Formats: sequence, C-alpha cells, structure tokens
Amino acid sequence: NVTFTSWMTFVVCVCLFCGVCALLAVLYFWLVASPVKTHFQPNERNISILQNCPSLTKGVFWPTFFLFNGHLQTVYTTIYAGNKDAQYEREVIKARDGGSIAIDWALGPGTYSPHTQTLVVIHGLTGGSHENYVRDVVSEALGQGYRCVVVNSRGCADSDLTSPSIYCGASSDDLRTAVTYIRSQLPEAPLVAVGFSLGANILVKYLGEEGSRTPLRGAVSVSNPFDLLECSRKIASALFGIYDRKMAENLIRLVKKHEKSLQPLESKGVSLSSVYSSVRVREIDDRLTRRAFGYATVDSYYRQASSVNFLKGIAIPLLCLNALDDPICTASGIGFDECLLNPNIILALTKVGGHVGWFSGMIPRQWLHAPCLQFLTAATAVHGTPTTATEPVEAIIHESMNQELQTETDVSLRASISSDLIQEVDRILGYAMENEQHLNRIESSLKSIHAQSMASKGKTSISDPSDLHTTGIDGYSIRKRLQRLCQEVDNMC
Repeated sequence: NVTFTSWMTFVVCVCLFCGVCALLAVLYFWLVASPVKTHFQPNERNISILQNCPSLTKGVFWPTFFLFNGHLQTVYTTIYAGNKDAQYEREVIKARDGGSIAIDWALGPGTYSPHTQTLVVIHGLTGGSHENYVRDVVSEALGQGYRCVVVNSRGCADSDLTSPSIYCGASSDDLRTAVTYIRSQLPEAPLVAVGFSLGANILVKYLGEEGSRTPLRGAVSVSNPFDLLECSRKIASALFGIYDRKMAENLIRLVKKHEKSLQPLESKGVSLSSVYSSVRVREIDDRLTRRAFGYATVDSYYRQASSVNFLKGIAIPLLCLNALDDPICTASGIGFDECLLNPNIILALTKVGGHVGWFSGMIPRQWLHAPCLQFLTAATAVHGTPTTATEPVEAIIHESMNQELQTETDVSLRASISSDLIQEVDRILGYAMENEQHLNRIESSLKSIHAQSMASKGKTSISDPSDLHTTGIDGYSIRKRLQRLCQEVDNMC
C-alpha cells in the first residue's frame, strides 16, 4: 500500500508539473509570441522587396522565454557578450571644421572585389564599433559576403576629439562626410546602411536631407526614437528613471574623457562642472548639447533634430524596425503617418523586442540581423521608382495600410469626415470615368481631401495623394484606386 501511494503521488506530481508547463506554454504563445506587422504603401518595389524578406512577411519573433518583455530585453543588451570575432582596421578622416571621424573597416575572411556590397553601420548613443549589437551585425554581414565599415561618432570608440565639438542627434553632416569618403574609396560598390538607436535617427535625418542624391541604395533604421522630445519625456519615468540616469552617466564619462578639447565651449556658455552634476540626459542636453550646437532651448534641439521631420524626403528603400514595448524609444514617438505617406518606407513592428534587443532562443541571440540583411540585399537588387501595385500582387501584402494601429483619435477622425467629403470623392470618381484627360484635376482634388483628413490629427488609412499619381497609369487603374478610396472613406464614416 505504501508503494502504491508513493507511485500515485509521483504520478500526480508529474501530471501537475506537465499541466503547469502546458499552461505556461499557452501563455507564452498567446501573450509573448510577436508576429511581425509591416505597414507600407503597396507599390511594386515594396512588394518585390518583401517577397525576399521572409523574416518580415512570414516571420514571428519568438522572445527568449525569460526575456518576455521590453525591460528584460533591453537590460539583457548590457550583459550580452555578442560576437567577439569582429576585428577592425581604423582610418581617421577629417571633417570640414577640423574634427576627426574614425571609421573602422571590418577585416573579412578574404579579399573583396570592387563590386562587393558594403554595409555602413552607425552606432547608438556613446557607442562604437566595439558594441555587442554592432559586432553581431558586422559578423553576420561578413558571413553573407558583405564588406562592412563602422562610422564612429566624434570622440566615441576611443577616438580622439580634435575639435571643440562632440556629436548629437542632429549630426548628419559627419555621416554625410563619412559616406562621401566611403563612396570615393569604393566607387563601384553598392552601399547600404544600418543605424541603431540615436544612430538610426542620424541616418534617417541624413537620408531625408539627401533625398535621391545619397549614394546609398537601401537602409535600415533599428530602434529609432523618431521624436526626440517625446522620447525625452517618456524616458524620464521609464523604470523609475534608471535608463535616463544610466545614459546620463555614459554621456558624462564621454565628456570627461575629452574635457580638454571641450573647454573652448565655455565661450558659448557651457559649464562643464554643471554638466558633471547632471543626473538626466535632458539636463546634459540643456547644459551642453543645445549650447554647443546653437539651439535656443533644449526642446528646440529635440524638435529640430527629430528624424520624423525628415521621413518625407527619403528617396531610397528604408526599413524602420521598432518594438512596441521599447522603453527608451517609445511607441508614441514613432512616425506612423509620416512612414505611411512615403512610398519608399516599410515600417515593421513587433509587440516585444525592447531597445536594440530582439533576443530569441534558449541561448539568447539577436533576431534582428535576419530582417535587416534580408531587406538590404533585396533593396540593392531592386531599382527604379515605386509604382502602384496591381490587384494580383496586392494579395501577398502581409499587413495592409488599413490595418494600422487603432487609437482613440480614429474615432474622432471618423466622426469628423462629413458627408459632403464622400460626395466629393464620388463626384471625382464619376469624372474620372468620363474623361481620362482631367487626371491632374483628380490629383489636385485628392490632395484637398487628404488635407481635410490630416487636419483632424487622427490616423487614417487613406494613401498619400502623392502616391496616386496618374502619369503612365490607365483609366482603369485610376478607377480602381478611387473606388478603394471611396470605400475607405465610407467605412470611416
């Protein structure tokens, strides 16, 4: 009897253990598993690129089971060893103001041809080529045949500061200098770029300023803050301000390292002693950054340096990868509308991932390299101006624009669109069917409709009228697109 009771107890314990494991597995799949949601204008180039990016179109990000939220993912980046095999050869180039920019060429497994695709990497705040996430993406890219070069911001990665100027979120001129130099050294190589965190903000700002003049063929923005003012407000309270204080400590450490070079900034009202007493990033930006770069207030610096202002000018394929639980670059700062209005941008979001995290597997490894490199390889292979998608190709769209995140402002937008707006769209549709020669009039009217929609400051799934161009498109395509526009407006109302 004793033996039988012991066996029964053992069986019950095993069953309970299995039941608890099954419950945890269900909760993991339900709450933590994060399908990748992409948002973009369905033109032929975007769809062609996504066809070669299974990590984005068919992928699900499976976080490591003990890194199940944004804080855990973010904190783990500070202890993650990464790939230590990446080795570099440093080259220092001069900026126009006499400053030095250190660029680190990754040493690959063999020799490169003049046509080898080259990846330019831009690190985050106070980072450099030594960072684990940088070494990881460099190692992955080298394994796929890329040549890699890391652009280190002034004073970072043990580089000398040869001018009384450090760097900030608006330092796109230094990136422009570096990219121009890299192009001069590799005139025949396809150039692409990836930026992380503040480096992503600088990269996107540069792309928006350059437009079609940039030599880059494609780019990826990872954990971009987009709106520096919004992120500054959010980070002050995130995790009891721990992130804010830690980032401030890193900045102070960088300033102290280059104290001699920065002393001339005292003529601009910078007090290094007050900088050293700062405990938050905003305080450093107010006491140092905005004065060094000539901004009237710290908020003015944040507003003008925010890359969300430059998204409209981007003319090459750009992937923006962000996690909605990022505690540093918060979801409220993401430029959803601005991304959707540019036919060259694909916005990819995951529910979990943290800040430059995305750790997956029993032994945590960063998942983000797969979508980044797949996108850059596909973007390099695709040329030409984006064209409107036809009905057959629209069937493969992973996440259409009318599935954009719902907010409270959606309700107010639906209520604000009046019946006369619907009548105007119907009138335009009839006009288009009668006479194809008045397509310019249609485009002008659509811009007016778009202006009324955006004036409500809500989110809308209506495509930017600039994407509804009429050049080279037959009347049937115009009719189909206008019908979809009518249907979307009607649904919102």
